Amino acid sequence: MNNDRPNTVSMRCLGCGHALVGIRSRECPECAHPFDSSDPDSYTRSLEEPTRLLIAGSLAEAEIIVGLLEMRGVPVALEYNASGIVEQAKASIWVNAWDTERARILLRHRRSAHVGSGEAWTCPACSEHIEPQFCECWNCQTPKPYGS
Repeated sequence: MNNDRPNTVSMRCLGCGHALVGIRSRECPECAHPFDSSDPDSYTRSLEEPTRLLIAGSLAEAEIIVGLLEMRGVPVALEYNASGIVEQAKASIWVNAWDTERARILLRHRRSAHVGSGEAWTCPACSEHIEPQFCECWNCQTPKPYGS
C-alpha cells in the first residue's frame, strides 16, 4: 500500500465552505466562522478524488458501512436520494480514488465475518486473545484475519 498518498481530506468551513487546509488561525478567512482543526465537529470534510464505492440497499446499511470505513480511517462521503420514504432511500458511498481498494477489502472482510461463529483468535498485531464473536481486536482495532 502506498503511504505517500496526498492528504485524504480537505477541511472546509461550516459557514461558507471555504477550504481550511493550511490555515493557522482558528477562524475562516472568508467568513470568520470559528473552527478547530483538532475538533472534526467544527468543520466539514470533502473528498479530493471522489470515486463511488457502492450503492447501498438502504440508508441504514449505508450508515453502517460509513461508520465502519470511518472507524478504519477511510474518509467517506454519503449521498442519498430524497425520495421522501427513508426506508426506501438508496445511498451512494464515495471514497477517494486511492482508498477504493482498501475500502473494498474492509467490506469483504465485514461480509465474511460471522458474528459468534468460529473459535477464539489471537490478534496478529498485538497478540491479544479475542473471543470469536468479535471481528476486530478490542485492544488495537486490527481486523480479524481471514480464516480465523
